[in-house]
Amino acid sequence: MKHAVLTGSDDDGLDWDQGWTGNGQFIIVQQLPGRGNMGIEADSNRNGQDLLPRSNPTLSNVTLIGRSPDTSNTGEGTSRGIVVRVGTAGKLHNAIVTNFTDWALYVDGSSSKAQWDSGELTIKNSVFFHNKTEAYQNVLPPALADGGVAVDLLDESLALAAPSLNNRTIDPQLTNALSATAPSFKPVADSAVLNGGVVPAGEFFESSATFVGAVGTTDWTAGWTAYPEN
Repeated sequence: MKHAVLTGSDDDGLDWDQGWTGNGQFIIVQQLPGRGNMGIEADSNRNGQDLLPRSNPTLSNVTLIGRSPDTSNTGEGTSRGIVVRVGTAGKLHNAIVTNFTDWALYVDGSSSKAQWDSGELTIKNSVFFHNKTEAYQNVLPPALADGGVAVDLLDESLALAAPSLNNRTIDPQLTNALSATAPSFKPVADSAVLNGGVVPAGEFFESSATFVGAVGTTDWTAGWTAYPEN
């Protein structure tokens, strides 16, 4: 999957499960006021958290834009950046996660925590900014969107801040990422996210995309995307 824009989705932007092990690069998820739950909701197999094949995709150059401060849609609940659960693994590189009303990352369940501990679930060279009131929000939710009870097994803010992961808590300075009808996900000319990315190895990935987020100096969304209000 390359060059995807998901905007105004109800529920989740990017949702994987059932052993997905594919690749993705240049992906934008934009929530709109009153719409959207998770930027990414990731599962493996609900029939058994350690059944194989285990979900383990590799994604690079991803921009996730939440709908903060809007919480008007009680059916959707608060918006959350990345929720990984049900034993999923996965590697996320060069992502921007910003403007969510709740936590930036939540690793749910002992099996997915084990994937984090082993390095099979990881987030690297990414930027977190203004998720609720801080870069990382690590206040445990009282319940999950599907009715499950949250259990705090991992200090996500501490985990993301590990020096080896090279994550940053800075303003990505995107041009106009919150607009519903004419957004621009391109960083301004002097934005720090234009540097600092490390692209995964493999012929699928464009190695020149060493910026953080889905868009660098060239706006590949221009000319083929439309953002109607409804």
